[in-house]
Amino acid sequence: MDYGQMNRDLREVKTVPWQLTAVILALFFGLPGSVLGTWGMLSAKGQGSGVLAAIVALPSYLMLLWGAFGMRSRLRKAAQADEPVKPIKNKMLGGSAILIGGIVLLVGLSYIAGIPSYVVGGAGFFIVLPGLWLILRAMLPASGAPAHSRRNPSFAAAGVSAPLKTEIPPRSRRG
Repeated sequence: MDYGQMNRDLREVKTVPWQLTAVILALFFGLPGSVLGTWGMLSAKGQGSGVLAAIVALPSYLMLLWGAFGMRSRLRKAAQADEPVKPIKNKMLGGSAILIGGIVLLVGLSYIAGIPSYVVGGAGFFIVLPGLWLILRAMLPASGAPAHSRRNPSFAAAGVSAPLKTEIPPRSRRG
């Protein structure tokens, strides 16, 4: 895609839906913060460390909750817009399963095999990346109404004939 086409596409986007914003913030800030905060609370050794981990974890949990509400709202809006809801729900559930399974696998490997946390964190990004992609792909609204939708103007009554073809004569070049 050339820069001109990309510029035209970006001009058409007026606002980003709050659902997509909520899920992006939940996935990129809430998920790592909640994992780090929970890990910090479980492995806190001093008096202030557990409190610091809780300060990190609480806003992260709230971001995850906001992202879950955004996903729920996306499913409701898809149903209202006559989009197929099942593929969207399957992408969301599959992505969430990959994320949770990847995190559990990495935490298990870290405890059982004694792998350092920075190695687990670096490898973890690539393990959960497909889950992130699936969830974000599910959150993107359809570009237009589906062809079978009642709200689609091309789905007018079948008995209505096509508009008459009209031709406009060329303009003269005299000014």
